[in-house]
Amino acid sequence: MRTYAPNRIRTFALLTVWLVAGVILNMAVPCEGSGLPVANTPDRKSTVSDTSGRFFRSQNEGKNVTSGVTGFSDSTASASASGHGHTLFDLTPLPELSGIPAKPKLGQIIAVDFHPESGFLALENGNQRLLRFDRRGVFIGEAGGFGFGDGSLRGATDITRAGFEIWVCDPLAARIVRYDTRLAPLEPWTSVVEQAQDVSFSRPVSIARAASGDAVLIEQDRAEAWLIDAGGRLVERIGAFGEMDESFGDPHRVAVAPDGKLAVADPAQRTVFLFDRFGTPRGRRPWTGDTPGPMTVTWLNDSLFVAGPELLRLLDPRGQTVREWTALDLGEGAIHDLACDGDRLLVAQGTSVRRFTFERNQSRP
Repeated sequence: MRTYAPNRIRTFALLTVWLVAGVILNMAVPCEGSGLPVANTPDRKSTVSDTSGRFFRSQNEGKNVTSGVTGFSDSTASASASGHGHTLFDLTPLPELSGIPAKPKLGQIIAVDFHPESGFLALENGNQRLLRFDRRGVFIGEAGGFGFGDGSLRGATDITRAGFEIWVCDPLAARIVRYDTRLAPLEPWTSVVEQAQDVSFSRPVSIARAASGDAVLIEQDRAEAWLIDAGGRLVERIGAFGEMDESFGDPHRVAVAPDGKLAVADPAQRTVFLFDRFGTPRGRRPWTGDTPGPMTVTWLNDSLFVAGPELLRLLDPRGQTVREWTALDLGEGAIHDLACDGDRLLVAQGTSVRRFTFERNQSRP
């Protein structure tokens, strides 16, 4: 008995180590379907460090930032797309807009976003006006109008809330027009700093901002997305010509997810490009079945609402279609822009803003 006791002790010890190692390895293996991969490379490039390394952390505001959506999760979206569980996400329409002055006649609504305090905003193309509505869709004020002074617009294309400011992209004027929450004009933004040099905007067509103060700007003439820190410094360029699969053709809209992922809609390539918060490519979502024309995109947690002129789709984190609506399902006219906040969706369509809340229904398996 004394001869075999040490062997038994060693065997028991080895078995214990083997079991513990197995548990640790099993915990380290990532689960399938956990969403888009995020690179753990904070020092991927020399420009992404220190100040720029915090790019898009802790986002709780800004266009396309949604969290805590009632009745929605990655698992339910994936189950719906794969045919298991058949979770259907319905859009329930809210009352139409009201109180809009009869003159001047309302033109096409080409961009929408939620107001920093309450209600929402709409950008009207014909008269170059920024319109404000309360939560009920009642008109309460406007700004802009065609002109060359601070607060005037010449060819506006996109809007985003930026802390206690509102930014409007005006590519024809090569600037970002700024307003406070009461729509009073502020000094416009015309350039960024790159390596101690001022770089002027050329054709800023879309912008999105994070709670940290960082922003993503689409420079259409350069076919680039610029990552700009809170100090106005250009820390990264992505999607430029000549970068093979990463290059844009005609970027039109940019959206920022709650965890910092970026989505860029490119109608020329009929694709939505995905990037992590450092600008590293993380896949793409092809766009099919719609008529050619501008595309727009907004995040719903890790999922995406993507729209073209005649079609709106909700894509799960794997890129599978969860639900699809035609423009006629939503209202009248072509779809121009989207904005999502909580359980509310804004759709710029034709000469109006369609407003919806989310509903989830369980059908038979």
